[in-house]
Amino acid sequence: MTAVVFYFQVHQPYRLKPYKPADVGGRKRYFDTPVNRAIVRRVAKRCYVPMNELLLDRIEATDGRFRCAFSLSGTVIQQMKDWAPKALDSFVRLADTGCDEVLGETSHHSLAFDGDPLEFREQVVNHGAVVEDLFGRRPTTFRNTELVIDEPLTHWVEELGYDGLLGEGAD
Repeated sequence: MTAVVFYFQVHQPYRLKPYKPADVGGRKRYFDTPVNRAIVRRVAKRCYVPMNELLLDRIEATDGRFRCAFSLSGTVIQQMKDWAPKALDSFVRLADTGCDEVLGETSHHSLAFDGDPLEFREQVVNHGAVVEDLFGRRPTTFRNTELVIDEPLTHWVEELGYDGLLGEGAD
């Protein structure tokens, strides 16, 4: 029987405060913390928690034959740690089933591979450590931002110890 694994990508960017040209250099805090907190809490309540409960139900109902994978950016993990811990716990519960793989990616959902290989490496290593700390195992499959891949990336990902790489076709 052919195995099908559903893959879900989860990311929340840090939103910036509105700036005017006169504000440049004058403000120390660039991120709009109240907006970021409100958005991640709303999405967690309406989407992450109910969907993860549904997925957990499917895993249990099929005796583990239902499988899924999540790519959780470092920014969404940090926001859930700070403002939506129930949502983060729901991802941990899924991973604890052994039927959910948490993928590796860059910690900041960035395209660092295209401009700064050292920054890319640092983000991937940091993200892998966060995933291992939270979910109890290092990711073995890598997913680059927007599923962009090229030949140098495939070599870097392999050197970083990943067994698989998700990509998307393009013209």
